[in-house]
Amino acid sequence: MLLSRSLVVLVSAISGIVAAQNNSYLTVTSLVTNAQNNSALECWKFTTPLTTPSTPGISGSMLYAFNLSTANQYTMIPARFDGGVHNAPAPQFVYFTSGLAHISLLHGDDEAWILGGVNGLIFAGDTTGTGHATTYPSDQATVALALPVEGGKPPPYAVLHQGPCEHGATQIVSGA
Repeated sequence: MLLSRSLVVLVSAISGIVAAQNNSYLTVTSLVTNAQNNSALECWKFTTPLTTPSTPGISGSMLYAFNLSTANQYTMIPARFDGGVHNAPAPQFVYFTSGLAHISLLHGDDEAWILGGVNGLIFAGDTTGTGHATTYPSDQATVALALPVEGGKPPPYAVLHQGPCEHGATQIVSGA
C-alpha cells in the first residue's frame, strides 16, 4: 500500500514536470518592422518550452533561458517621461520591473500598455523603419532592464497574432 501510494506521488510529480517542460511557453508583445518599413506590434510565443530546473532555491519552478549578450542596462525613467519616437537600439528584451510604459505606433492604431512587474516583459526588434513612441504616464518612476540578445537574433518564436498580447495574470501559456 505504501509503495503504491509512493508510486502514484512519483508519477504525478513526473507528469507535472513533463507538462511544464512540454506544454508551457513564454509569450511577449513584440515590436517589429513590417513589410511597409513601419514599426508594428505582434504577439509572440517562444517555441522553446519552459523547463523545470533542479537548481536549489528554484527547483520545481518554471524556467526560460534567454540568449543574452553582455551589454545589459538598468534604466530609471522619471515619472511622466516622454521617450519620443525612436527605434530599438538593438534587438532586445525589455523588462519593466515597475511603473507603466505606453507604446504607440506612428502608422496604425495598435498600442501596448505595459505594467511593470510580472507581465512587464516585451521584445523590441524594430531597429529599422519609422519607429515607435514610448511614454511613461504614471506618477511613479519606471525601472527598465534592457537585455540585448546574443548576435541580434531572438530565440525561436511563432507569431500568435498581429497586435499586442493580451495578458491576464501571466505571460506563460500552455499548449503545443
